[in-house]
Amino acid sequence: MCETWEYLYSILSYFSMFLVMILSVTRTIAIIEPFRKINTSSIYYMIAGYGAFLLVPNILLKIFFETTWYIKELGYCTSSSDHGRAYAVLQNLFLVIQVALPSVIIFLSFTMSVDRLLRRPTPQMGAWRIRQRVSVTISMFTALFLFWNLPFFTNMCLMLIIQAMPNGMYPEPFFTSMFMGSYSWVIGKVLFVVLNATCNPIL
Repeated sequence: MCETWEYLYSILSYFSMFLVMILSVTRTIAIIEPFRKINTSSIYYMIAGYGAFLLVPNILLKIFFETTWYIKELGYCTSSSDHGRAYAVLQNLFLVIQVALPSVIIFLSFTMSVDRLLRRPTPQMGAWRIRQRVSVTISMFTALFLFWNLPFFTNMCLMLIIQAMPNGMYPEPFFTSMFMGSYSWVIGKVLFVVLNATCNPIL
């Protein structure tokens, strides 16, 4: 049961990042080039393809290469693997694609959107004012996502740095304290993601 929920939670978390990235990028295009037509069918294909990309590698890797168990004191599932450095490199590649790359793209598109919105004069009436308000709202939504997901992104970057070291072995040197080793993952990957989902409808 722990493995099933761990797979489902990871896949849904990464898929939500991808959807936010699509939303942020398409809105940035609409802000910078308002007359460019976006092919919606290609976006649907990208979403379906990315969903398949998340399902197949995550399920195969976790079933055949990882051991998952539940930590009662933390109320959290964790996993590990004994398949050596080659598996760590492969896992790093998927983490970069699933977490790091979407986060960087979201940040860049958010920065470009805010820069263009600040330099654009505010329309006074009509459809252009409505589009401006929509763009501002989506930029705020993206900023909220970046804020709540920054701890998880930071943890993932630290993990990638550890695994890239010649003699790197988790939890050294970044996760040796009780907080970083035990609670930073729960807070970044579970608590803040839930808080992000809670704040979205309020926004």
